[in-house]
Amino acid sequence: MRSCVRCVLPSFTLLLMIFSSVGVYAEAPTILKVVPEPIGLVAKEGQDFQVHVDVYNAVDMISFQLKISWDPQYVEYASHVVSPPWQPPVSILPPTINQTEGYIIIAAITNGGLSFAGSATLATITFHALKSGNTSISISEPQIYPDPIILETENASITIFPSITWASMTGKITSYGPDMAYGLVNVFAVIKNRADGWFVFTVPPMGPIRIQIFPPPPTNFTLYIARIVNASTVELNCNESDLLISGFWAVSNITKPTSAKDILGLLHSTTLASGELSVTNNWTTFTINIEGLETIQGNVTSHWIRQVDDTNTKIPYCDTNHDGKIDVRDIAQVAVAYGSTLGFDRYEFNADSNFDLRIDARDVALCSSLYGKTF
Repeated sequence: MRSCVRCVLPSFTLLLMIFSSVGVYAEAPTILKVVPEPIGLVAKEGQDFQVHVDVYNAVDMISFQLKISWDPQYVEYASHVVSPPWQPPVSILPPTINQTEGYIIIAAITNGGLSFAGSATLATITFHALKSGNTSISISEPQIYPDPIILETENASITIFPSITWASMTGKITSYGPDMAYGLVNVFAVIKNRADGWFVFTVPPMGPIRIQIFPPPPTNFTLYIARIVNASTVELNCNESDLLISGFWAVSNITKPTSAKDILGLLHSTTLASGELSVTNNWTTFTINIEGLETIQGNVTSHWIRQVDDTNTKIPYCDTNHDGKIDVRDIAQVAVAYGSTLGFDRYEFNADSNFDLRIDARDVALCSSLYGKTF
């Protein structure tokens, strides 16, 4: 009876070791993955981008062969570099490239007898984005020797944006340095290209709906205006900002204006100063820092991002309700505010399409020229 126990225990221990070994591999399979560059899952029409082909959790690997495929309608192969994870001597086999069907086959083997274990980049492939849309770059027919117990592949989803990306933002100004303020900001931007934007606010606040300076309020206040005149940086998702615009602003202010003449005179007394607008917290807040002014902060009330193919599309100044199109509702808003000046009567900030602090025939003409446009 004792001898029988002695025979069973070693066999049971051996089974535990086998299952334990299989369990280790099951928890950490060998993975082949297509990884886009840190620009994210975003490419831009007409530009090059790269993907890495990485292996994770390799075990005693001495050779590999991979087929990388793409949709030739959206991207085309430009170049590649194979980077075997072994010390020389190493053999890199000549690649097979088929631009028509959209694939490349790469392979390499160590000649030194030393295997590789761990994770590494096996190849870097450069593509050229041909057409906007969603596509993928995939791994197929993988061959790794010796064969892993479990081998998984992960493909890359690629979003190719058109050549022009628009961004628009409106917001309410709530503070100027330590003081409460009330005002509005309006921004239109062509990413990596140009931007136009302007703001107006008073300290302390003059009205919760629109800035009213007539009839004259009983307290002193200062009215500030500014407009972007030269944007040097126009970026999405830059330095922890959802939208970042930096450059030069034309800035002006006046304390307790009492007439339309005082208001319109602001446009002739501007000074240039460097500044930056940053939209943060998933398009909910913004900060404006301009040389010579206190920090301006507020909340985003609306925004949109659009991709268009027409590089000649004009800035949609007349999109008064920020819905990405110029239609009868925008024209109606300009018509209602027609003849008004900032601080007086029916002035509507978003209807002042050229930001000259009044709504007149020039605003109507600008909106009429863009009527029917979508962005």
